[in-house]
Amino acid sequence: MRFAEEIHQKTKASIEQAYKVFLIENYSVEDSPYSSVEEMLSEEFIRKHYISEKDMQICCSLNEFDIQHDDMEEILKTHNDIRTLYLQE
Repeated sequence: MRFAEEIHQKTKASIEQAYKVFLIENYSVEDSPYSSVEEMLSEEFIRKHYISEKDMQICCSLNEFDIQHDDMEEILKTHNDIRTLYLQE
């Protein structure tokens, strides 16, 4: 168990960065081939990066984003939608 925790601590920054890139590239379901945020997240982030439930907890705990983007409001909305999905589970 301690070994798994050490791995998560060492990979936390790269998981957060991959999540931020995902949000920038996929913040709009309307502009994607997916019918929901959940489907888009599953296909474009979780499966692509082999993300675990523990990794998603890291992503959902992000409160601050050091990204500059014209559509920041939409990016934060998608992030909050994802947080809602994981809080329901």
